[in-house]
Amino acid sequence: PLASHRPMAGHKDVSEPRKVNAQSIILRETAGGYDVLLQLRSMSMKCMPGHLAALGGCRDRTDKDSRETALREVKEECGLITKCVSKGPSKFAEGEKCDWYVIVLRSPAFEAKAKSRSECGDMKSVASLLPSSMQLADCYGHVWLPTSDLENIDPKLPLMGGLLKRIGEAVNFLNPAAKDAVPVPVAKSDRVEEITAAVQKLSLELPDDRWLDLETICSSEDVKALAATGEEILSAVQSSELFEVREDRAIRVIQDA
Repeated sequence: PLASHRPMAGHKDVSEPRKVNAQSIILRETAGGYDVLLQLRSMSMKCMPGHLAALGGCRDRTDKDSRETALREVKEECGLITKCVSKGPSKFAEGEKCDWYVIVLRSPAFEAKAKSRSECGDMKSVASLLPSSMQLADCYGHVWLPTSDLENIDPKLPLMGGLLKRIGEAVNFLNPAAKDAVPVPVAKSDRVEEITAAVQKLSLELPDDRWLDLETICSSEDVKALAATGEEILSAVQSSELFEVREDRAIRVIQDA
């Protein structure tokens, strides 16, 4: 049963699970470190269509806490057979409305058809944008990627905001000395917060779901005051869970993030 899973031995939750949304970084151990399971979101999804993302979603009223939400969402989205969970879920981070968990699998196995299969896109359609080290998972719309090779994902494939940062945090949570960890964004946190706050403020002045191009953002008074370059703005918003970035580099705030 979902509720039977607890934090992995030696890795306590960073804080108490809340009654909020949940996302999971799912890993499998390899000789060289870890592979991470990522999902291609369907183009029909309102939020982050066509993005490569972690697995997770909104809390159901029947979920005891975010840990239960995390496992339920994983099971629904990829059909994971939960007896394959060898470690976790353990909470390693939290956002404003979302708790983040890491789950380690042993001999991953999946149901023939996941409940929320329609929320996923065909991973084969973006295979050319992924590193050659990728391995299609046995669940539709998902792929295994070595965490040491994530930097080789083609920039044309949009990523969930803050995805690489969270994967790096999850690996470091398991093993702080791991060489396989993904570097966190190099920009200083205060600077990132200033830029993302300015972009968010600008978005609030526009209709919901409005995409902002970099030219519009750079010309806003708040951003000009920061003297932020387009590349710096992109780096900042991609490190945040509040935004999604389109292939043409347009940006918008994720509703209910």
